[in-house]
Amino acid sequence: MRKWNLLIFSLFFLLFFFSIGFRYLEYKNFTSKTQFITAKIINQYKKKNYWVLKLKNNQVTFYTTSREDLKDILNYKVEVGVITKHIKFLDYLTTFYAPTFNLGLLEKPKYKEFIEKQHKDKYIANIFNALFFGDSLYYKTRQELSSLGISHLLALSGLHLVVISGFLYLLLTSIYDFLFPPYRNRNIDLGFFILGILFLYLYLVDFPASLVRSFIMEVLA
Repeated sequence: MRKWNLLIFSLFFLLFFFSIGFRYLEYKNFTSKTQFITAKIINQYKKKNYWVLKLKNNQVTFYTTSREDLKDILNYKVEVGVITKHIKFLDYLTTFYAPTFNLGLLEKPKYKEFIEKQHKDKYIANIFNALFFGDSLYYKTRQELSSLGISHLLALSGLHLVVISGFLYLLLTSIYDFLFPPYRNRNIDLGFFILGILFLYLYLVDFPASLVRSFIMEVLA
């Protein structure tokens, strides 16, 4: 039993060691020169005479500031230059501050624009985009939902995949029974099709960790 525990501990230690080593190589590459990256604005607020922006992509999450007269760019994707020479490794692993330049907005996806056009109130549109696509909520909305204790309901989670899977299965069952002969395995066929749709959904929402874990569990099930 002790040997088994030692083996498990050793495996976890090796995984941790290689994970940190890989992240350190990423860090050295990232800080070796000024970077030009694409990231999403996940928070934006005014402080005195400048804007504070929080940006995130698949590699890093960081804060920066801008004295430009910015409009509301929350949840936009941007291309930006990042000055990386003062970033420390421990900060790189969590969240750091870095000066930026040449901030350029990318066009918002058509499906998000479609939802926004259905609502005159930008806060309502923001709630729907948060519910469907994991967008960040406006600070005012976030505070109001937190006071009601329901902010967690808008966070993307495995529940979203369960609801989508159930809806698609109910919708497609009658269509499948009409189109295909009865000797085919409906559950397997629809299962693979629904998993494909879920993967496309994960792609649209940039593969958040919570949904990726739920998707893997659904595939294994």
